[in-house]
Amino acid sequence: MATKKYELTKEYFFHGEFWHQLDDNKGRFSARIEYSPYHGLILDYCISDSESPRTCEILYGVLNTGERCTLIGKFDFTQGNIHFDKGIIHTGRHGFPIMLFNDFYAPDSKIEYCDLSLHGLQEFIHPHGFFTQLKHLEHPIFIAKGNHWTLQLVNHVSFSVIGDDLLNIINCQNKAALENIIHQLKKTKELYPDAFFSIRKELVFYFRIKSSNDLGIEDHISKCWDISGLFSILLNKPTLPEEINIKFKGNGSKTPCLLTTGFEQRTIDLALREIKHQLLPINRKHINLGK
Repeated sequence: MATKKYELTKEYFFHGEFWHQLDDNKGRFSARIEYSPYHGLILDYCISDSESPRTCEILYGVLNTGERCTLIGKFDFTQGNIHFDKGIIHTGRHGFPIMLFNDFYAPDSKIEYCDLSLHGLQEFIHPHGFFTQLKHLEHPIFIAKGNHWTLQLVNHVSFSVIGDDLLNIINCQNKAALENIIHQLKKTKELYPDAFFSIRKELVFYFRIKSSNDLGIEDHISKCWDISGLFSILLNKPTLPEEINIKFKGNGSKTPCLLTTGFEQRTIDLALREIKHQLLPINRKHINLGK
């Protein structure tokens, strides 16, 4: 199953219902979630149910996108506005640090690995627009081991279905060569009638972080920030996570997440500044990342 993409450098808005007990959804309340790289995650809530939480450290919810989600943070809904009109209504805007998609997760959920893409990582590895020059590799490009941590550079590829229409997108000035390719493709299709062709749509590089100590969500996020800080030295500018996808043990797919960065606007603007592979003082050709 493909992982839905949520980029930390873009803006998102969600509506949903939320509660605080994993095995009991009483006390549901409605809220809107706003995300931007500048302001982070904000829960705009309206609570009228007396069974809804006043304070908690985790919330579970369903969104108007049809997705489940888990919100992690120290929520205190007594600090907002209180309205007295045939009952008590709590409203306000509450910031929080982490939002996980796709499912409900307990704070101690075990993590298999975490995939991190940094803003500028793709350009650091290879020039934009020339990724067709690169092959998709099933194995890690490099592996570095530290104290209870393993860091890998991996790539992920996505495809679009093309089927028999593959012949429609091939061209060559040498007509004889083109006719030979078309003939060979048709012959291949006759030999393997069940074969269904697809074409590569996207190739993305990630740092894959693994822990040997079964550390939790916040520890893995902290390690992502450590790697982001080290990578900023190579790029000679602030660096932000672009995507973070967590693979929980026992879960078939990866879980995207959004984070509150806490950076000033000027720092974020510098981090989001576009870079060119050829103009970087250091790129992948100049350094052995495995060392």
